[in-house]
Amino acid sequence: MNILDVISFVVKLFCVSTMLAMGLSVSIDDMLKPFRNKLALAIIVLVNNVLVPLIGLVIVILPPALQGTPLQTVVEAILPLTDGQKIGFLLLLMASGALLGPIFAEIAKLSTDLARGIMVTSAGATTLSIPLLLILVAPFLNADSLDGASIEPIPVFLTLLSYQLLPLALGIFLKEKYSKIAVWMRPVFVQATTLAFLVLVALLIQIKTPLAHIKQPFEAVTDLRDVGQLLAALGDMIALLIPYAVFAAIAALLLTIGNATGAIVNNMVKSGLPDPPRVVAASTAVRNVSAALIVAAEHLHLPQVIGFIVLFYAISLILVGVQVNVWANEVSTARVDEETVAPVPT
Repeated sequence: MNILDVISFVVKLFCVSTMLAMGLSVSIDDMLKPFRNKLALAIIVLVNNVLVPLIGLVIVILPPALQGTPLQTVVEAILPLTDGQKIGFLLLLMASGALLGPIFAEIAKLSTDLARGIMVTSAGATTLSIPLLLILVAPFLNADSLDGASIEPIPVFLTLLSYQLLPLALGIFLKEKYSKIAVWMRPVFVQATTLAFLVLVALLIQIKTPLAHIKQPFEAVTDLRDVGQLLAALGDMIALLIPYAVFAAIAALLLTIGNATGAIVNNMVKSGLPDPPRVVAASTAVRNVSAALIVAAEHLHLPQVIGFIVLFYAISLILVGVQVNVWANEVSTARVDEETVAPVPT
């Protein structure tokens, strides 16, 4: 068994454990809640499964569209993507319904019910949308550079059905029928998800993937002999970090889009609370990495694609995690202020 087989196995383990953990945290009522306002649900699904992938497609086709202009060189320098990385980038933007949506909502002291509803609905929509969206993006990709990898819609749908919807459905069934068992099973699968992700990162760092570049600045700094080498190493480090800064900016854009979508939903349901904009923002910015990874592992067989997906996902996690902590501190401060000004009972 070579390292690519090991990576494929770890991705499958990560995907199944993620979806089982997701299902074990969701009841039938959680699934039905979003459908009580069908227009609001449609807006959230369209933004997550149509608008966000279209933004990714624009970013991917922009450099070829600028061919022959000075701006093309600038764009390619800021965001240098190979064809394999382009499809990894698109796959992650196509995939919505992340397990971390409700977790982030809980950390930020927001409505976890809304986050769970968005998570399940978006994950289901992703299973249908990714195969269809791949048909649209295929003409913009160089098939020769993908080493004969297949992105046919039917096999991709069957893969997502097997590794996304079926484990999710099993988890929901166990939650409904055997709730006590589900309570102790869920932490086990959450830990399995975390462990599988860390093992996957470790494997990707050891082979030729975007994650392997993480070692370069440190290796350069340890072999310095003069100021010139130091400046050269710093220049290389800055050049290396520019694309990651762009990825962070894209994640911030998704956060802003999600917040605006949540504000629209908030106006529709007239809640007047900060919860919907923030919940939808976090659920939009953090994509369903398990769906993107299983398609990449099963149909592309390109480790650089898998590495790129993990890298962009990690950057999104850091950005959203910082924002979620800001929200949590705001809620805590507001509660302290309310307790301070509250009248003393007599």
